[in-house]
Amino acid sequence: MADNDDVDFFEEADTATGSEKFKADITNKAREYRLIQGQMDELKSQMKELATRMGIIETRELPDLLRQAGVKEITTLEGLKVSTKFIVGAIPAESKETAYQWLDENGHSDIIKRNLSLQFAKGDTEQAEKAAEQLRELGFEPTTKLDVNAQTFMAFARDQITNGKMLPLDQWGCFYGDKAVIK
Repeated sequence: MADNDDVDFFEEADTATGSEKFKADITNKAREYRLIQGQMDELKSQMKELATRMGIIETRELPDLLRQAGVKEITTLEGLKVSTKFIVGAIPAESKETAYQWLDENGHSDIIKRNLSLQFAKGDTEQAEKAAEQLRELGFEPTTKLDVNAQTFMAFARDQITNGKMLPLDQWGCFYGDKAVIK
C-alpha cells in the first residue's frame, strides 16, 4: 500500500479484503453526490427563471393591469390587496462613476460617501499615526472610494422625481417605475 492516504483499489483488488465493496460504496456515494449536484444546478436555474418571471409580474404586468383598470389598489377575489408604489432601483456597478460625477456636478454630492484608505506595511504603526495628520507630506498616495448607499440613493431619486426633477436614470441603467405590492 502507498505511504499516503490515496488507495488504488484497482491495484489492490486481488489482495485487499473488501476492496471491491469499498470501490462499490465509494462509486455509489460519488454517483449520489453528482446526482444531487445536478439537481441543485437545475433548481438554481429554475430559481433564476422564477425570479425573472416574478419581476416581470410585479414591475410590468400588475402595474399595467391596475392602470388599465384605472385604480391604484384592488382587492382580489381571494382577498389579497394589490397596489403599486413607485420605486427606483440602485445604480448598477458599471454606471457608478458616471452617476457619481453627475450627482457631484448637479449639487447632490451630499449623498455621496467618500472613503479614504491607506495601507502600511506591518509594524509601521508610528508612521500610520503620523500619516493621519500629514498624509501627503509623508509621500503616501491615498485611495479614495466613492459610494452612495443604495437605500439613500433610492430615497433621493424617488424624492427628486416626485418633485418633478428628472435624473438620467436610463443613462445609468437604473430601474424606475411602479412595482406591485401584494398583501
